[in-house]
This record gives sequence, C-alpha cells and structure tokens, in this order.
Amino acid sequence: MPALDALAPTRHDFAVVPDIPEEYGVSIYDNLSAKGSSNELQNLYITNNKDKAVTFVFDYDGKDLTVKAEETI
Repeated sequence: MPALDALAPTRHDFAVVPDIPEEYGVSIYDNLSAKGSSNELQNLYITNNKDKAVTFVFDYDGKDLTVKAEETI
C-alpha cells in the first residue's frame, strides 16, 4: 500500500528510538490540563488519501509494539 499522508507539526527527533531513523520521531501526546493548541501541535496526524477505508492494527506482546495500516475491503 502506498504511504498515507502524515503530518507531525512538532519535531521529536531528539529521542533515540532503536531501529527508527531520527527524522521519523513523533509523539502522541495528550495533556488534559493544557490550554490552547499545545496538544494539537504535539500529535501525529494521518490522513486517509486512499479510495478504501484504512484500519490500524496494534499488536503489543508485552515488550514490542507493532502497528500496521491495512486497507479494508
């Protein structure tokens, strides 16, 4: 499947994540006490630019997290 459109307004390439190149560093952030656009600027936004629905499949085995995007038939 070709890449989905993704936007990360704030760079998060300062944290080392094994096996992930620095330019792909991003956070998923929610601060319930934050006012304004603090939360919105921190997150990763993915847009479905495909003709079909896309499902994200998360698998966590207690150590590793795997995320896959699959087109729905």
